[in-house]
Amino acid sequence: MYKQNPFQNKSNSHAQKKVALIYCRVSTKRQAEERFGMETQESMCKDWCDKNETLVYKVIKDGWISWGTFERDGFDEVLEILDKQKKRMLKREKNKKKLKAWEDPRMYADMDNTPIITHFICVDNSRISRNDNMAETLVMTNKIREAWVEIVYVMYPVDYNTSAWMLQENILYAFAAFERRNTRVKAMNGMRARLLEGYRPFWLVPIGYRREKQWRNSVVVIHETKWPIVKEALELYANGLLESESAVF
Repeated sequence: MYKQNPFQNKSNSHAQKKVALIYCRVSTKRQAEERFGMETQESMCKDWCDKNETLVYKVIKDGWISWGTFERDGFDEVLEILDKQKKRMLKREKNKKKLKAWEDPRMYADMDNTPIITHFICVDNSRISRNDNMAETLVMTNKIREAWVEIVYVMYPVDYNTSAWMLQENILYAFAAFERRNTRVKAMNGMRARLLEGYRPFWLVPIGYRREKQWRNSVVVIHETKWPIVKEALELYANGLLESESAVF
């Protein structure tokens, strides 16, 4: 039996179906494996869609991508989809000779049965950004809204029917940016403290040294075979027998 495309509106109906584009992101492997992993985020977003009678058009994911950058393949795909929708809708709106004041331009944008995204859904605002640059974050959210798309944060609902929605959203992003900076400062202080205790909090080990595990920590110790060679090369450089640092290493 032929099953009708759920995204295809009936020609004699102006009712606009709600269609969602879901976005999920994790920044670390630990986050992916624990309570806020991809599956959890996707499940929460789909639950919202079920409760609000919204069709899911596509689920787009970014794995192990920092919250401080917008250079993400998944998010780029989101912007590409919505940019095409914006251009398509503007073109058809322009071609429409008269658009009644109470009519939504989206109802004329699906003549080729292309699904019209009405909602962009993520579990919270930090999935979009925790960037220190609030202006850049606002530019990205505006790009989403320019396609006539409503942004939904499942965990932190924003009421767009009130004049306070912009203040509410800006507060969410301000706290996200603060959390990122605070996390970075804590990490730097922790690394500095461990360095003063004799541990090596960095991934790379200097040439001539090696890591040695001590309980749950690791320290840097002299490499028995490589260190004598490095020591000899450094002494030759110090005495002027080697012309450059590249000759040492």
